Amino acid sequence: MASCTGLLSAAAVSCARTYRELVSVGLEVLKLAFRVGAQVTEVCEEIEQTSLPTSWAAIFPGVGKESAYLALDGFCKQTVSQFPPLILCLSR
Repeated sequence: MASCTGLLSAAAVSCARTYRELVSVGLEVLKLAFRVGAQVTEVCEEIEQTSLPTSWAAIFPGVGKESAYLALDGFCKQTVSQFPPLILCLSR
């Protein structure tokens, strides 16, 4: 959240040509930041209310990147999901 709100305030400053414009744009950015925060809170609450374990992450050693993408793609196509899973693949 910190980088997101930092980017919003940086955009407000870069868009304003005068102090008066900064106040006007800043108010709009403040409303937007509040809405983003409310949306993040709503999604977090929805995730926490499911029967998932306490962690939102899972590690599957030995599963290749391509296999993981194919499995998740099939899962997403079978279920209706507004927010597809975030996939991070690290190799050593």
